[in-house]
Amino acid sequence: RGTEDYFGCLGSIDIINSTLGKALGGAIGGYTTSKKEIVSLLRQKSRPYIYSDSLSPFAIATASKAMDLIIDSTRFLDCLIINTEHFRNAMIKAGFVISGDNHPICPIILGDAKLATTFADKMIGIYLLINN
Repeated sequence: RGTEDYFGCLGSIDIINSTLGKALGGAIGGYTTSKKEIVSLLRQKSRPYIYSDSLSPFAIATASKAMDLIIDSTRFLDCLIINTEHFRNAMIKAGFVISGDNHPICPIILGDAKLATTFADKMIGIYLLINN
């Protein structure tokens, strides 16, 4: 349920940055949360495009609903864990190298820019987030 929970330090972190895109099924954007004074300082002193825009009402509603579903039941997390393990095992069996530990974001390192572009092109029409 997050790094803060994973390391057992709920409530003791001063600044939290997070993404909504990968973690919550397509909600867009990200956020920084902290004390009001710290957020104000970040808005004033950071590169202008990073902290200048608020999230859209749609992004907030989508993220809020996703969080409600995650908090109310472990069924989505349980399913994600099973799907992640299945995907990782299938990719490893097929000969791919998957970076990282048992995490739902599965970096597949192809080691060649042209091959990565070819793979990304073949993924068009399949709902996968491709970063190349």
